[in-house]
Amino acid sequence: MAVKLEIKGADKAIASVNVFQFTVLARIEKQIDKSSKKIRNHELVLAPVRTGKYKHSIKRKFNRKELSAKIAPMYKSGRLHPLAHILERGTAPHPIHPYGNKKVTVQHPGTKPKPHIEPAWEVEQANFISGVENAVKGAKT
Repeated sequence: MAVKLEIKGADKAIASVNVFQFTVLARIEKQIDKSSKKIRNHELVLAPVRTGKYKHSIKRKFNRKELSAKIAPMYKSGRLHPLAHILERGTAPHPIHPYGNKKVTVQHPGTKPKPHIEPAWEVEQANFISGVENAVKGAKT
């Protein structure tokens, strides 16, 4: 589970501007950078803490070339943390085999959801959209 900020159709929008304006592109980059930092910081505040390893796995990868940023609990390789969706959504009660013993089955009580990824995006969503709109408003067509 991750938040990915990207401008869909950015290449078409840039191509439609008669005179390519570096200032518009720079303002869009700045907004993506700013919003992605805020989302990551808010995720860090909301993230559940048991040992701290999961919380420290919340990273932000900003890609200027693609005008995108990825904010998620992930390893250095970029692979998503396997507990992210479980912590975000919780689990229903389900049977498990303790210690891998297939002969014994017990009922796991499930886990309560601890939303931290989606709420972080929802807090910043309106600011991100209005910031990108303001950055593009100054473009000459």
